[in-house]
Amino acid sequence: MNNTNYLINIMEDQIAFNKNKSLFFEGRTIFETSNEMNDLLMYHFDKVQNLFAKDNIELNKLILASSEKTMEVFQNSNQYISFRDKDKIILQRLYKDILIKLKTNYLNTGSLSEKVISECFNEHYRNLKEFLKITNGKNLFESYKLSETIPHVVCEEYSAELQIKILGLDIENLEEPIIDIGCGKEFRLVKLLREKGYEAYGLDRINSKEDFIIKSNWMDYNFKPTKWGTIVSHMAFSNHFNHHHLREDGQYVDFMKKYLEILKSLKVKGILAYAPKIEVVEEIVKNHYKGVYKLEKKGLSINITRFK
Repeated sequence: MNNTNYLINIMEDQIAFNKNKSLFFEGRTIFETSNEMNDLLMYHFDKVQNLFAKDNIELNKLILASSEKTMEVFQNSNQYISFRDKDKIILQRLYKDILIKLKTNYLNTGSLSEKVISECFNEHYRNLKEFLKITNGKNLFESYKLSETIPHVVCEEYSAELQIKILGLDIENLEEPIIDIGCGKEFRLVKLLREKGYEAYGLDRINSKEDFIIKSNWMDYNFKPTKWGTIVSHMAFSNHFNHHHLREDGQYVDFMKKYLEILKSLKVKGILAYAPKIEVVEEIVKNHYKGVYKLEKKGLSINITRFK
C-alpha cells in the first residue's frame, strides 16, 4: 500500500469513528480521534508532510477521498441530506484547511500533542456543522439537538417487482431508453429491466462500477429535452420534493424547476411514472400543459404520458 492510500484509510477510519454522534446536540458531545489517527499525527507526521512537498496530486487525492467519505456517512445517516457539486468544493476546502492547520502547528513546534490534535479536529467538526446548515438548511437538524447520537431515518430499497406494481408499469411495453431516478445502491429495477433487454440506466449519488449507473445528484444532472422514453422514480425524487415543500427552508422552487425539466426530457409517447404523488405540481401540469401531457393516477403513483 502506498503512502497516500495508507493516509486515506486512516482518514476514512477517523470519519467513521464519530459517525453516529450528532454535531448539533445541545449538550456536550465529545468528538474523539482514533488511536490510529493520533499515532499518525504524533509520531509519523512526516507521511502527511510529504504530500505537501509534491505536486499536490497526492494531497488532492487524500482531500477528495476524505470529502467523499464524509458525504457518504452523512447521506447514509439521513436520506434527506444532500449535496450539490458546488457543495463538494466547500467540503474539500475544509479538509485542506485542517491539513494545513496541522502542518503549521507541526512546523512551529516540531511535534503535535494530543491537545493540539484535539483542538484542530474539534474546530473541523464545528466547521462541518456550519457546512451542513449552509448546504441543507437548519430545519432538517432540529431533532439532532436532542441527543448525542443522531436519529435514525428510515430508508429502504424495494424489490423490482413491488416497484413495478406500485408504479403501474406495463413491463412488456416500455419506451426506451429508460432511466430510474434514485435507483438505490442495489438498482434492482434497473437490473431487472436490463435482464429483459431494455436499454435502462440508473441515476443516484452512489458509487458503482457499472457503466449504466450514473453517479450524480439529480439536481445537478442535465435532463436533456426529449431524450428519455420512460422515466421512473419510486420513493425517491417525489419523496424529496414533498419533504422540501413541507419545510420552511426547503428548496421546493429548485425541485419545481427540476420536475419540469424532467417532464420535458420525455420523448413523445414517453411516460414519467413516480410515487408518491406531488399534488402541488400535478395541478400545474393539468392546468397549464393540457394537450401536451396526460396525467393519470394509478393507486399511490402518478403516470404522465407526453403527446407532443
